[in-house]
Amino acid sequence: MTTYFKYTVLAAAMIFAAAACRKDRPQRGQHTPAHLLMRTTEGANKVNRYEYTQNGQLSKQVYFAGFTTADSAYMTFSYKDGMPEKMSVGGEETRYFYANGRLAKMEVHTVADGMQYYWEYQYESGRLVQETGFEKVNGGWKANARRVLTYDAQGNLAKREFFSDDNHSGTFHKVHYVEYTGYLDHPDPVEQLAVKRQVPGTQTAPRLCTKEHWYDGQGFEEWTTEYSYRFNEAGYPVEKAVLSKNPDGHVINRTTITYAYNR
Repeated sequence: MTTYFKYTVLAAAMIFAAAACRKDRPQRGQHTPAHLLMRTTEGANKVNRYEYTQNGQLSKQVYFAGFTTADSAYMTFSYKDGMPEKMSVGGEETRYFYANGRLAKMEVHTVADGMQYYWEYQYESGRLVQETGFEKVNGGWKANARRVLTYDAQGNLAKREFFSDDNHSGTFHKVHYVEYTGYLDHPDPVEQLAVKRQVPGTQTAPRLCTKEHWYDGQGFEEWTTEYSYRFNEAGYPVEKAVLSKNPDGHVINRTTITYAYNR
């Protein structure tokens, strides 16, 4: 597994994490927010289970792979002064650093060897537009991964581009990119977890898209994925049907994801 792929996956995985080890009952006058995502189930039995603190901060995610009754993986989160501070998973720890209320840096540490990787984040007009990853090289740090995000006129994510520079030449080449279309006026509860980690004070949830177009670095289509939904009375999705096809139109993946909320 390449370093770029490993930490791209890790950075993405932390964005899906949630919720709290604390089991304290809310104090008088305190109320847990509604519409907190508690569980997603894919197919027959692949489950992500989320827990929350009494004020709705995300602090634990447990993933069941579906072939065992034991917890397959879990991530726990801690906070300082109301801001995310770190995520712990196995022998690794991810630390978050903020500037002006936005995620500015994320460090990946191991218990044995200290910091192994870090990401820096850039924003324009309040939106995340670039993520750059750095790995340790001969005692120093070199950039080897970059993601660039662009948005449509309504503020929806329109494109995400992935670049790499594994040779640390200073020149990045495009690996692949994704275009997002067909947005609905309904909140995306999974992406909402990501946004709240990037900008903890945000109150606006990103919207659901209905189609993703995946391309390689030269612009050749790799596959498309279409989504259709069912919603509850509050407008939150309770079911997502996923259908992926290759450029020839052959189905390469079909699954269904369900969502459950605290209330």
